[in-house]
Amino acid sequence: MKASMDKYRVLVGIYMKMYRKYPMELFLKLVYLPVQMLMYIFLWKALLKYSGVQLSYMVCYYLFVVLLGYAFPFMHIATDIQKDVEQGIMANFLVRPVQYVVPVISRFVAWMVCYLVILVPAVLFTVIYREISLQNFLSFFIYLVLGIGIEFLLWYNLGLLALKLERIRGVLITFRAFKSLVSGALIPLSMFPPMFRTVTEFLPMKFYIYTPVNALLNGGNMEELAGNMVLALTWILVLTAAAAWQWNSGLKRLQANIS
Repeated sequence: MKASMDKYRVLVGIYMKMYRKYPMELFLKLVYLPVQMLMYIFLWKALLKYSGVQLSYMVCYYLFVVLLGYAFPFMHIATDIQKDVEQGIMANFLVRPVQYVVPVISRFVAWMVCYLVILVPAVLFTVIYREISLQNFLSFFIYLVLGIGIEFLLWYNLGLLALKLERIRGVLITFRAFKSLVSGALIPLSMFPPMFRTVTEFLPMKFYIYTPVNALLNGGNMEELAGNMVLALTWILVLTAAAAWQWNSGLKRLQANIS
């Protein structure tokens, strides 16, 4: 266990140094995130004339939609796996002492730590602007940590499909479109019809955007928090088991292709 944690710690440190040395991608987010946020504000200012939702809620909600939507290029997790399979890089990990998932997680953690320079000021602004309570903030933090884990596992599982299918670009594009709808990235799930909301309640996609942001802005009771935590942890276990199964079964196919 200690040896594994040492590997993660070393790799996260290396990737953080790389992101600090080449900070252009992080700088570009500081440029185009405010531009996209302004577009959302103008759009909802017009739509709110016909809706009872507060403008301050929509401003903060879409601030986090943009921030979390662009926090990490999650689709790259899957496309990088596809590239490694196509280029034969995946086979190299069969003889390495480090499992394939270790550098993938380390790169992800390093970027998310660097991204805090953008996320933390946005959270502070929202806490002051909306007068957020401590309970709402803690609920947001718990949901966000769980949601980040779920989001990573979703894209990692999709990437592992490349072990069997090799080319998965179509699958990724279809999933991204579906996830945008059921995660609350396009419209808050509370604004959808009851039947649609009932379906999305049991899906894992809501935990990365809608559930944490809504908890921050609207709050919730402890019973709701406990129920959502159980559901989120269940999805994490299911997705982790699915990833392990995909890796083991896909590796047999990969080794057959190599031989």
